[in-house]
Amino acid sequence: MKKSFYYIFCLICIAGIILVSGCSLNGTKSEPSGTSNDIAQNKLTLDQIQQSYAKTDEKIISIKEYGNYILVESNPPNSPTFFTLYDLKTGDKDIVTNIEYRIDSERTKYIDKNHIILYAKGTNSVYAFQTFPFEIHCMRGSENTGSSSDFISNYKDIKLPIAEQISLGGKGKEEVIDIRVSVNGLQVCFGPQSSDDALFGAAYVDSPSTDISYDETKGEFTLKFKDTRFAKTYADISSLPYNNAYIKSLDLKESENSAIITIKLNAAAKYYIGKKDSIAFDMLNSLAIPYMDIQFFNSNMVY
Repeated sequence: MKKSFYYIFCLICIAGIILVSGCSLNGTKSEPSGTSNDIAQNKLTLDQIQQSYAKTDEKIISIKEYGNYILVESNPPNSPTFFTLYDLKTGDKDIVTNIEYRIDSERTKYIDKNHIILYAKGTNSVYAFQTFPFEIHCMRGSENTGSSSDFISNYKDIKLPIAEQISLGGKGKEEVIDIRVSVNGLQVCFGPQSSDDALFGAAYVDSPSTDISYDETKGEFTLKFKDTRFAKTYADISSLPYNNAYIKSLDLKESENSAIITIKLNAAAKYYIGKKDSIAFDMLNSLAIPYMDIQFFNSNMVY
């Protein structure tokens, strides 16, 4: 009887030692989920990703971690910026997008592994061209492990608060040659101040450098086109026709070597979208007219 009690006591002690040491009966140490054993199962590590870039001339600008996924912003020499998404678990690598515009990394929105939104500042990193800020929606078409081309990119204009001031770079020595008023905004077209101005179309055409501001007390939205004048046809604006949901009146003047359009808005105007682009009219001679388009919106309007 004493011997049986002794054996039972020994078994209890051994069981207690096993539980305290964290070992299972087969001698394997137990670990909570997500620890080093899980990491060891990954086919890729952050350190390996960083080392792969260190072996090239491609410079890492930023690294963002989203669980099992790593988003790397990098810049190869003389090339657009690349955004690449790595899956540590599978080792899969996907080029999310490559773009010539500078990105505000702090505004990156990681919706999930299939949807990433980048905020472009509007400044081109290759050319001197600058446009309004916009979003790049990067969407995965399908999951193809081993392929780096899963994503497609869609650009989306940003609806800015009416009081948000913006300064845009551009060219000089230009002339406002046309103003078109639309249902909810206006379009301004530009041309050279002289017909023999070779710089106007050199490399690319662009709108003038522009300051956009808003005076809340007066309800006035101002476009100031620097180093620009109005064509003679706009010496008198009283005949300019417009029927707009937000514009009450327009005023044109030249001051400080600038062409200034002041737009009197009604209270419904809460946001605006700005675009810069050009219209080709002589493909043979590569001639185009740059223009700026401003559209106003109320707080409930969907675009």
